[in-house]
Amino acid sequence: VDPNVVIADEARKSLSTYHEAITNHDFIQAYALMTSQKQSDLGTYEAWKDGYASTLSSKILDAKPTSVAPDRVIFAYQLEARDSEGSRIKKQIISGNVTMVRQGNLWLMADSDGRVISTTYE
Repeated sequence: VDPNVVIADEARKSLSTYHEAITNHDFIQAYALMTSQKQSDLGTYEAWKDGYASTLSSKILDAKPTSVAPDRVIFAYQLEARDSEGSRIKKQIISGNVTMVRQGNLWLMADSDGRVISTTYE
């Protein structure tokens, strides 16, 4: 088995777990899946958490590794974010890059960017 595939799969699993935690409003778990530097860059925990107040779901649709090292994986990703907006549900597809780093036995989000590529309403 290619070790890069194993490494990327481990990092991808943590990325998916982060978004599952957001969907489940388990913000403590999601926050714990970021590096301390990423947490600091985002401001306070409360402000970061409040940014997800209307979030119904956040789901990774695709995450392709563009760079793999034993302690760092960069993915090109797409995710679907669904948010409550009044009586409607706003669905956005977001595309970007995310860097996951290994700290001990954990894979943590170290950096991410994204842009909305489509918005629809349900």
